[in-house]
Amino acid sequence: FNNAYDDDPVRPDRDLLHTTERPFCGEPLLSRLAESFYTPNDLHYVRLHMPVADVDAKEWELTVTGEGVKTRKFTLGELKKRFSNHTIACTLQCAGNRRQDFQDLEGKGVFISPQWRVAAISNAQYTGVYVRDVLEFCGLDVKDLHEREFPNPKARHVQYEGADETEDGMNYGVSVPIEKAVDPRGDCMIVWEMNGKPLPLDHGGPVRSLTPGHVG
Repeated sequence: FNNAYDDDPVRPDRDLLHTTERPFCGEPLLSRLAESFYTPNDLHYVRLHMPVADVDAKEWELTVTGEGVKTRKFTLGELKKRFSNHTIACTLQCAGNRRQDFQDLEGKGVFISPQWRVAAISNAQYTGVYVRDVLEFCGLDVKDLHEREFPNPKARHVQYEGADETEDGMNYGVSVPIEKAVDPRGDCMIVWEMNGKPLPLDHGGPVRSLTPGHVG
């Protein structure tokens, strides 16, 4: 009967507004957000749906499986050594940013948690490898998929499944269209650094997927 959130990272910074506590969601003060082009890791907004998964980087593994690929497992060290590493800037925003505005609708106020104000948006640099490169190494014909006029019915989405899970063992997941994942300019990545530092656990550390321009 332990609380599932007891071991989550603590965010004591008063400049990170605590929108919800369990799971934790927080946004920086707008004045602090505008101080720098890249949002510091400790001020970057946090959006959690479940308890934070505490995974040791040395124990972390990526498993790739599905239509058109050979099932492979990679450690973090293997990803870093086997594929070209890239660093990109990416602005993330919660799809519910400015949700507090719903309360201001005259006669139609709606309360939806978390009650974001205006700063559930942040910008950071991320370092990692392209999903396209990993899929190609596992046997997927990424060039053919990218150049197709119509989607391949056997490979429509890349589905990610994270280590964070509900109390009954259901893992958090999301998917993106295969066209985005194999686009050489799409910047779909698997990243382990944020602003030159190890990815914080409450931002998906030790490793997370990054899909610029897509919700979720």
